[in-house]
Amino acid sequence: MCYDRLYAEPTSEAIAAKFIILRPLLDERARRAWAAVEARALGRGGMSRVAEATGLSRVTIRAGLQELARAGTASGPQAPPERLRRRGGGRQPLSLHDPHLLHALETLVDPVTRGDPMSSYDGHAKVPPTWRPLCGRKGIW
Repeated sequence: MCYDRLYAEPTSEAIAAKFIILRPLLDERARRAWAAVEARALGRGGMSRVAEATGLSRVTIRAGLQELARAGTASGPQAPPERLRRRGGGRQPLSLHDPHLLHALETLVDPVTRGDPMSSYDGHAKVPPTWRPLCGRKGIW
């Protein structure tokens, strides 16, 4: 029996198999942490092997290693953070880029608004593709 194979490093297939099983259970932060632990356990070249096996970016795995290093320097148990991502990410509202957009859309919807004018219903039954010719004439799109 070959004892070298018993203690051999896990192959890319083994890492991929573990990742397939764990993936539905992991959020972004846990996925980075798991990949970082795997890469650290493999040693030199571990980050590339984990990236190849899982399809995760090496940048993602490096971020996980940095998060593990920061967590290791903190003293005592840590509560999980409330947010997965930093504040301010994502797409900004279009009304910030064009302050007149909301008023222009309201003028398009206002003439065809059904029902009680005091209700909160703002013409949601109107299909957006039909707005495009009207918006083009008004200079919105």
